[in-house]
Amino acid sequence: MENSRLKFLIIRNKAKLDHLIEENAEYSKILKQSKRVDHYIAMAIKRQVEEGKESKSSL
Repeated sequence: MENSRLKFLIIRNKAKLDHLIEENAEYSKILKQSKRVDHYIAMAIKRQVEEGKESKSSL
């Protein structure tokens, strides 16, 4: 997944989460959306770590 696509998914899903919280949605819906945001953030972190390892190994 491209970095720009991943950033878009994080932003979009954070906005959905914020909306659910503001609307006092059911706890289960908020939790599900929060897990989705966490998943995309974890993917972004993993990608950054992998890119960091690649750049260090090329030195």
